[in-house]
Amino acid sequence: MREIEIGYTTLKAMFDKGDVINNKYVVTGECSSSGGMGTVVFVDEVDNVSSDTLVLKYCKIDEDETKQRFRREVRFLNEFKDNPKVVQIVDADLNHTPPYFVMRYYHEGDLVSLRKDLENNYELQEKVFNQMIECINELHIQNKYHRDIKPQNFLRDGDLVIVSDFGLSTEIGSSTAMTKSSQWWGTHGYIPPEFTMDDGGFRNADASSDIFMLGKSFYSLLSGNDNPQYLIKDNIPDALFLIIQRCCEV
Repeated sequence: MREIEIGYTTLKAMFDKGDVINNKYVVTGECSSSGGMGTVVFVDEVDNVSSDTLVLKYCKIDEDETKQRFRREVRFLNEFKDNPKVVQIVDADLNHTPPYFVMRYYHEGDLVSLRKDLENNYELQEKVFNQMIECINELHIQNKYHRDIKPQNFLRDGDLVIVSDFGLSTEIGSSTAMTKSSQWWGTHGYIPPEFTMDDGGFRNADASSDIFMLGKSFYSLLSGNDNPQYLIKDNIPDALFLIIQRCCEV
């Protein structure tokens, strides 16, 4: 495994093809390295137990706070075990260096791949958007909040939509939540304005923040705009654009 020094932080670069992780998984290729704190690689089990295509996500930044957030993501996901609306963990080792977890690979990709199909297909729009809402509602009924909602964080599993990527998630009263009120993360164009305030808007995120990002996600899927900072109606139906506007009210 290669390492790259950047400033004071060591980034754990992508495992090379053929590397064995924890004597359990053989790396077969890279899946994604675009995540803020995690890199995802395709793996096969050494013992070839599973018939599914598997991916392994590991913490690529050797920094205590980042590793703490990564471990929190795994604990967060474990609380939704067997929930069909939330991505499921197959295996995890948080004591390994770097810490990692394993999940099934979703061949159909994320919701960005549905953009063409959504054009002028109002029945499909309603079905997909309602499923996105249902996914986030599963979090909210347990007082948990995603904080990084965007089309890329919803995976397709046949006709089902599944929410994923909980690296920035939080819950009310969490002892591992961000403690600095001036810190915030997220994806440009989707970030609710309160996240950038100095009064702890990100640390104290609630349902309204997720709803804001859901509205931006609906707009992005309909408009094709990956940076939906501004809402322009174009060909979006009036009733649906009104919903998007209400989601994104400041």
